[in-house]
Amino acid sequence: MSRTNHRIPATFKQRIVAFLFDYLLICAYLVVLALISTASMQLSDSDTCSRLFLNPLTADLIAFATTVLPVSLYFAVSESSPAMATWGKKRVGIVVRSAEGQQLTFLRALARSFAKFLPWQIAHTCLFNIPGWPIEPGTPDNWVYVGFGVMWLLVLAYLGSIALGKDNQAIYDKLFGITVESAG
Repeated sequence: MSRTNHRIPATFKQRIVAFLFDYLLICAYLVVLALISTASMQLSDSDTCSRLFLNPLTADLIAFATTVLPVSLYFAVSESSPAMATWGKKRVGIVVRSAEGQQLTFLRALARSFAKFLPWQIAHTCLFNIPGWPIEPGTPDNWVYVGFGVMWLLVLAYLGSIALGKDNQAIYDKLFGITVESAG
């Protein structure tokens, strides 16, 4: 009998708890990143650092390169590994597989991770386009409000699709032909 006949989808609760465990790692990484950034700014020319973050595009690229990309890579490398799971998923006992039950390729896992963290990137883009943010925020252009709306719609759609959808698949799982299921 094939293993695909005995696959049990991960529950909404399992997926949320696994992400919360992974979020502990993400937060630890962000704290280390903040400490390194603070030390770097104190050791370097603060005017140069300030100018980098005055340009919304540069600030957004730095945020992507130091937060979204490394976190997406962590998820992609972990989920395309033979373990088929991040640290949090291992703790909860769930794995990520192709719809056919196979280990994910790195590129498929990376595409899924980028889709999963797209709301985070949209939030960065919007924040960096608020004039004066974060010290003296001014009134942003209307597209920034629309961007935040899109971000929240995606978050709610992702969570809703896991909570209410068939086999508890997120939209980004369906998009890339991926299932999240019990490891047993």
